[in-house]
Amino acid sequence: HNLTTHYNVFWNGRESFELGVDELNNSKKDNYNYILRPNNYGTPDEARKIYSKMDRAIEKGTKGIQKHSMLFKNKEFNKWIDDCYLLIGKAQFYKQDYVSAARTFEYVMRTFNKSKISYDAHLWLIKTAIEQKHYEEVLTQFEQLETKLNKENVPFRIKRELPLVYADFFINNKNYSTAKSYLKQGVELTMNPKTKARLNFILGQIYQQEKNYAEATLY
Repeated sequence: HNLTTHYNVFWNGRESFELGVDELNNSKKDNYNYILRPNNYGTPDEARKIYSKMDRAIEKGTKGIQKHSMLFKNKEFNKWIDDCYLLIGKAQFYKQDYVSAARTFEYVMRTFNKSKISYDAHLWLIKTAIEQKHYEEVLTQFEQLETKLNKENVPFRIKRELPLVYADFFINNKNYSTAKSYLKQGVELTMNPKTKARLNFILGQIYQQEKNYAEATLY
């Protein structure tokens, strides 16, 4: 069951998801008249163009759960089932079905709370709340995640992504001054050259708006 879930249904679902994300990244447009966000998830119209790929990812994730789950005495023995659930939630997020995505991420956090993937679900839940503009909930979730960071061995991928989510939150709230420190953390931590370039550009935009032209030019 582990082998089939990983190399058949989950692998195919993840491939479809990644193809959809690539397609969105190649088609979405940034409006440079405004300060950019660290992540641009596209307009509803742009998201609709990748529905089929995200639906396939959801279908494959669901198939993996339904056909290969090994749940005995409330313990899941197939180590790829939590990955299937997270894949479903991320595909729902990219479809901009935020209500379903939040429900899925909350389920992963609750059901697989002893797995490292629960941290990923927590981060995606915060992203979902930002898109929904549920800012009070965002602050609550940030506080809960920070508590985990101080007490638990949180994967580095979460620590690397968290500053970008903070920056996105503050940019969404037009609190550009606070966003700067998180953008700088993101530049230091990211391994992706495109992400690094985008974050530097956003910092330049903010400094330009603040009329700090020397720093704007530098970034």
